[in-house]
Amino acid sequence: MGKNCEGWTREQDELFWYLVGKRTSEEAIAAALNKTCQDLRRRGYVLGLPAKWFKSAENATLDTASIGRRGKVRGGPSIPFE
Repeated sequence: MGKNCEGWTREQDELFWYLVGKRTSEEAIAAALNKTCQDLRRRGYVLGLPAKWFKSAENATLDTASIGRRGKVRGGPSIPFE
């Protein structure tokens, strides 16, 4: 189980590709691999992941971060339920 120059093992690379293929969120992949989201982006670039993955991962991060605890979008209009 040797590590390459960036500190990633072959097994981590394979798991990374598998999770990306399943459209797993960036945060979930980072947690599974014990890496940061920035580490994922760097490694994805090195591995030649398509640019759309970076955009979709970024959008998923933004979408998840914009939802509050009660399911309301932060910063959005407040519409009371009747």
